[in-house]
Amino acid sequence: MMNSIFQLSPDMEKPKVVKRKKPFLFRRSKRIFKQRTEEHGFMELFIKILIRNLTYLSGYFRLVSVTGAAIVVVPPILFKVLILIGFSFFIHGWIISLWDQVILSHPISKKYETKPAFYHARKKMSLYSSIPTVSFLVILLIVNII
Repeated sequence: MMNSIFQLSPDMEKPKVVKRKKPFLFRRSKRIFKQRTEEHGFMELFIKILIRNLTYLSGYFRLVSVTGAAIVVVPPILFKVLILIGFSFFIHGWIISLWDQVILSHPISKKYETKPAFYHARKKMSLYSSIPTVSFLVILLIVNII
C-alpha cells in the first residue's frame, strides 16, 4: 500500500534505505582496553566509529594538514605561534563536537548522557586526540623556525 503511494506521488520524499556492510577495519573487533569500565566503553566506541568512518578521519587529517601548511607558509613567527594556539583550542572543541554528534546521535547512548563517566570519557578523548596533533604541529613549528 505504502509503496504504491510513494510510486504514484513524485513530490513525496522517499525514505532512503541504508544497507549496512561489514566494516573494513575492526571486522572481528575485540576489546581495546583490558579494564572494562564505563569510560573505557565510551572511549572504545568513539575510537572505533572515528576510525571506521572515513569522513570523520579525513576531516581530522584535513584540519591537521591545513594547519601544518599554514604554519609552514606564514612568515612571522608570532603568527605561527598564534595559529598553533588557536588550532589547539579549535581541535579540542571540534573533537568534543564530534563526540556529541557521534555518540549522542544514537538513541540508546542518549540514555547515558547524564552519567559522569560519559563526560569523563569525552574529556579524556578530546585530550588524548588533540595531544598528538598539537605535538606534531609544535615539532613542525620548531623545525620550521630552525
